[in-house]
Amino acid sequence: MEEIIGLEVLSSDAKLVGTVESVGVDTESWHVGALKVIVTKGMEASLGVKKPLFGAARIAFPSDKVESVKDVVKMKEPLAKMAPSEGNPHQVADHRKPLVILITNRPA
Repeated sequence: MEEIIGLEVLSSDAKLVGTVESVGVDTESWHVGALKVIVTKGMEASLGVKKPLFGAARIAFPSDKVESVKDVVKMKEPLAKMAPSEGNPHQVADHRKPLVILITNRPA
């Protein structure tokens, strides 16, 4: 799973959404539940996330929204449909909620 950390995340319409920062794993099923993504500068409004005063915005996408993982992570939806909304409640926008396990590229 460490291979996915640092990969670029693209929407289905080939827009650069961000970079994978960490992976959330369910420890009972060992299923990848979500990807935590560092949002590309300038894409915050398109994704419906607020840019923090310092650093980059982050968003978590459920793994069922991922189409493929190769040299990049390709999402199933175009950028316009990726923002959390009433009609799209399964998207997780609150990056402060902890995922079960975070595998990151940060040294211990």
